[in-house]
Amino acid sequence: METLRAVYDEWAKGDLTAGLDLLDPHIVYINRPGLFITGTCYGLEEMQRWMREFLGTWDRYEAHATEFIPCGDTVVVAFRQLAMGSGSGVPSEMKSFAVWTFRGQKAIRLEKMSDRREALEAAGLTE
Repeated sequence: METLRAVYDEWAKGDLTAGLDLLDPHIVYINRPGLFITGTCYGLEEMQRWMREFLGTWDRYEAHATEFIPCGDTVVVAFRQLAMGSGSGVPSEMKSFAVWTFRGQKAIRLEKMSDRREALEAAGLTE
């Protein structure tokens, strides 16, 4: 969990390259409906391609963690996405949740959603 705290500390500063070493080459990355863009990526290369496209729509993007909830090999992270539209300068803010699932030191699944209850259920928790 401390490693994820450090990653989100860097993401809050706009350094979105932080944490790449945590990702398994075969990671499954899912953005559930309710986020800026939805979809599923299989593998690190596809995830990175998707992220480059997504980040290209913003002049600035930051992710500020507000809570970390451990559950075995899974960690739920509540965070605020702050972004500035590319060219338009329109600011955007959204509260989101990330469910990180690890095998050893590598994240094998990263699932993002906008609903806390969904995130806790995905991690096998209930409120």
